[in-house]
Amino acid sequence: MTQDSPFAAAAAAFAAWVRGRRSLLLLTHERPDGDAFGALAGLALVLEAAGHRCTAYLRERPQPRYAFLSTPASLRTAADSATLEPAGFDGIIALDCARLERLELPPGWTPARAAARPLLNLDHHADNPAYGGENLVLPATAASCQILFELVAALGLPLPAAAADWFLAGIFMDTGAFRFANTTPEVLRVTARLVEAGGDYARVMDGLFFHEPLNRRLLAAELLQEACFHFNGRLLLVLLTPEKLAGFGVTAAETEGLIDTLRVIDGVQVTAMLQVEPGAVRVSLRARDPSTPVDEVAHALGGGGHRLAAGAKLSGRTAEAAELELLAVLRPRLAPAVGD
Repeated sequence: MTQDSPFAAAAAAFAAWVRGRRSLLLLTHERPDGDAFGALAGLALVLEAAGHRCTAYLRERPQPRYAFLSTPASLRTAADSATLEPAGFDGIIALDCARLERLELPPGWTPARAAARPLLNLDHHADNPAYGGENLVLPATAASCQILFELVAALGLPLPAAAADWFLAGIFMDTGAFRFANTTPEVLRVTARLVEAGGDYARVMDGLFFHEPLNRRLLAAELLQEACFHFNGRLLLVLLTPEKLAGFGVTAAETEGLIDTLRVIDGVQVTAMLQVEPGAVRVSLRARDPSTPVDEVAHALGGGGHRLAAGAKLSGRTAEAAELELLAVLRPRLAPAVGD
């Protein structure tokens, strides 16, 4: 790593920000995915090994898909976090979260209360508005776990094997096991270095991608059977309701990656999943290539994300209203000269 590397500058800023802080709180975004879990758990394990006092917070423990990975001793959930008061922390690290209001916060906290503490914002989303007092946002990277490993390596911090496994998990999930367009030579080299540092490539890949409950696979099959196609097949749209989840015995947290099993249909440029929640509809979007960037669609709906993977949360809408709103935004992008 050269002195003018963005990671060298980020590592120096990270070290300066952490230095002297007595108690750190690690947070990530609501409805965490693999990169969020990996960043939170991996950094917690690194900080614990380096002798820092930290607490990693999640509303619930990581979903069963990640149960084979080691849980940090510092992890607290909503069920056991009654004593997590802002005054108890002299620093907050927000990980993989593009918006302050999307942080998954302990009970009783608000985004404003979190922002009132010294806050370091570490992320790889290009639309991150730099909401922290210190902002380490590197959108050219494939995953937040990639950034964290580079910082750990640059600073010579201890890297427990369990942390290396979590960083691998985050990279695997955000690159789709190296199938997505964000798989760069840099992230492949980082993966090799993580394996050399003690990460178990075969174990993590097997645990994430070769063990899937039958009921989740059956749910994906039914969603595909019920899918609606719009704009001459350019858009594939599926609706996921609480009743359907309950019918297949799948929790909302276990739907991570479900949309990616649907995005492979020939001729489809954009895949959208509308997931009904209490008082809102969550929109997940995937694009086949950059010619139809879904981050622009998400922004129009009040959300955000990456060019090929983005989403939004439409509060106060029914599924029907959310579908009409989404189609209206997509129509000029997918059907400029054809009817629906």
